[in-house]
Amino acid sequence: MDHPARRIRSTNAVLPASEISSVRNRLSDAKTDLTYLSIQIMAASSAVLDQLLDRRAELTAEIEAYQIALAPHKKLPPEILAEIFRYCVPCPVYLPPKLHEAPLLLCQICSFWRSVALHTPTLWNNIEARCYISYDRLLEMVKTWFSRSGTFAPLAIDIGPYRWCRRSFLVPELVDELIIPYINRFRKISISLPTTLLQPLLRLPTGSAALLEHFQLDLTDDDICWLEDDVLRNGPVTFFNSASHLRIARFKSSLSNLQDPRIFSLPWIQLTDLHFHGIFLPPDTCYAVLRQCANLVACTLGIFSRNRNQITATPNIVLPNLREFSLCVKRDITYAPFLQPFVFTVLRMLKLSTEHASGMSSLALAFASLSARSWFNLEVFILDGVRISSADVTFILTNMPSLVELNLDWIHSLDATNLAMISRGALVPNLRVLRLHLTPPRLHAVVDMIESRWRVDADHPNTGERRCIPVSQLREVTLYCAGWYRNESESNLDISRLYEFQAEGLMIDLIDL
Repeated sequence: MDHPARRIRSTNAVLPASEISSVRNRLSDAKTDLTYLSIQIMAASSAVLDQLLDRRAELTAEIEAYQIALAPHKKLPPEILAEIFRYCVPCPVYLPPKLHEAPLLLCQICSFWRSVALHTPTLWNNIEARCYISYDRLLEMVKTWFSRSGTFAPLAIDIGPYRWCRRSFLVPELVDELIIPYINRFRKISISLPTTLLQPLLRLPTGSAALLEHFQLDLTDDDICWLEDDVLRNGPVTFFNSASHLRIARFKSSLSNLQDPRIFSLPWIQLTDLHFHGIFLPPDTCYAVLRQCANLVACTLGIFSRNRNQITATPNIVLPNLREFSLCVKRDITYAPFLQPFVFTVLRMLKLSTEHASGMSSLALAFASLSARSWFNLEVFILDGVRISSADVTFILTNMPSLVELNLDWIHSLDATNLAMISRGALVPNLRVLRLHLTPPRLHAVVDMIESRWRVDADHPNTGERRCIPVSQLREVTLYCAGWYRNESESNLDISRLYEFQAEGLMIDLIDL
């Protein structure tokens, strides 16, 4: 006859009420026997020690089986267990999935858990995949995932080329078999495609995107003009009509020009995030679009002009909710004329970049004009590829007393004067995060400044001066050094000082470019 503990170990089912009392008695008896046996082992001779140790192992396993049988989680109703499962599953789930991670791991515990997991749609409705797997395998996995998501759970999919893989499964069937059949259920679509494969998606009838909240399109070619030609030939895009929940729209390409993004017929007024990455628009088109986007919270724009005088005077454009604004210029565009109409009231992050590093003497003028028309407190300021004088940096930072993060990739914009002002807190007194691209001649002065803003309770490391006002302590520093610091013997002392600050708690990254 089977031992009761063996029978209990063979199943993960909930015990009948009639057996619970018996199992509790057996658990108590087993614990008593184990205690007595431990005493015997301590007094036993070597001849009987092996037998006693074997018996102790049996009792230990028996106790474990009884405790598992009485475990509280076995009494959880399926809906509570399903809610716990949701916290175990990553969001999104990356395909191909791993057997030792949820949700597949949850299906391997017992038949009851497997049933609960397979009937919990929200464990299977958010996926991300990259093309280091074959298209056939991807298609099978996505269909399996979505088949387990029921018929009503909103879906989210992020699918595109793997960053290290040149192969691509981006074929026409991707849209026809993975997107269109489930289109009425998608809450998020992030997809990478060549422009010629977009027509089946963009020509879906009005109402197809009824649940869509987030749409991201990464064009894998530079033929974005095809979209405009297609609209001229076949009429306007219908997919986004009645997309009453759409809030985030992202379009990405590789340094392409688009004459008018209004060809997408987006519900501009309800968007909170609008981003064009690598896609450059004419200035007047940007103005026309942003006038319709009064509820934007975050925006990324690129502007180009074949005529540097193309920017025309226009009435003010007020964006009362905009907190993050990234602007990239191309060719001969300068910041001041383009920014002239804008009024920002709650702006917190401003990123200015250019396609090619070049002089931007109008930047200080642009910022002064923007500040005069607005009343925001900037916290993050990023210059990427923009070369400006140290005097302009001083002028701009003087008007940013609330700045928390500063990112400059042109170290020559900082000279001894403004580095000393940052050290004393005369500039950016609230600075906590600093990111700089370094050259050897600037290293020592920058390290002095970092030390001053890290050891805020000490005097200036060189002059012994006290700071003119209270300042915040630096928390994070990233220095892009192109590898030269490893070979410069005169830099060793300064690098050692940085590692000393790191040992004291300052987060420091030295990154080779």
